Amino acid sequence: MNRLSAAQSAIGLLLSLSASAVNSGTVEQATIVADPQMQMKAGKVEGCGARLRSVPKELGPKSNMVLDSSFNVYASGLALLKGGAVELAAKKGSQEVTVRNKPIQSFWLKVQSEQATVPSGDKVIPAETKGYLLYGTSLDAALKLFDAVLTDAPITIGMRLHGEPVERIYTGTAEFSKPDAAELTRCMGELAAQIRNDISKDEATPSK
Repeated sequence: MNRLSAAQSAIGLLLSLSASAVNSGTVEQATIVADPQMQMKAGKVEGCGARLRSVPKELGPKSNMVLDSSFNVYASGLALLKGGAVELAAKKGSQEVTVRNKPIQSFWLKVQSEQATVPSGDKVIPAETKGYLLYGTSLDAALKLFDAVLTDAPITIGMRLHGEPVERIYTGTAEFSKPDAAELTRCMGELAAQIRNDISKDEATPSK
């Protein structure tokens, strides 16, 4: 490689590294409050999931951003992730707090030592909640999130808000109460049983 080619390669590498630095924010330690989610139809469990509301451990004096995310797995094998941001701001001269959804451009969840979640087929759609996004991801990625929240393993959540140059990145362990953790575990057990039952019915049905 001649000196010109080497210089061009070095410039390209530096530009790539600087772009990564611009797009990635500082990782903040967060309190992550977790709640179980369950979807039922005709008395049968159709889906299980968890909602994670994350806020920095070091709270700001005037406003704070809550990263609100959830993941759900369904009997059909579908895995869905939803994410959004909510700003909590103190009213000047008052004890009241204003709550406002902040539109996001993108979001991801990540379990330690694993890749961050990515949308299946790069398809991301607006969620029913204003400013939130929704996308499908791999079943394997979603199941690793379940394992993390139930075993106190660290989870990292990243969101890019509209108009902000870098992502907001929070990390911490999900705080489940014992009854809520038991409810999610029970839901997953019932969902697994439902999937096995559906598979057995399909196998027993003669093909046409």
